[in-house]
Amino acid sequence: MALPAVAGTAYTTAITGPRGGMVEEQQVTAGDVARWMADQIAEHGLLDQAAAAETIGRTFGTAFVYENRNGTWAIARHVLAAFRKLTADTVVWERSAQLWRHRMPSDPPGRRQVD
Repeated sequence: MALPAVAGTAYTTAITGPRGGMVEEQQVTAGDVARWMADQIAEHGLLDQAAAAETIGRTFGTAFVYENRNGTWAIARHVLAAFRKLTADTVVWERSAQLWRHRMPSDPPGRRQVD
């Protein structure tokens, strides 16, 4: 299990290429990961939580994910806080499907979770 990350801290992470080889090392923050999440929603219309956690851990490093009590990867709270700040008015969490998606006119105002 990874050590808990600290919000606002940049972590050095190895970015891997398509064949698994290291391409470069760079400093990554929770804001960078949150921006990636927002970009995925902009590109695909939604972001599945489980797939996002796995990709974040593999791409950005274990400072941004943790293993939950079910033994699956989850997105670290400091990343989710940065993501909420970034997308407060544009994205909603759809609890039943375990994904984020674009806010629709029919979604209740000011509410981030929909059933």
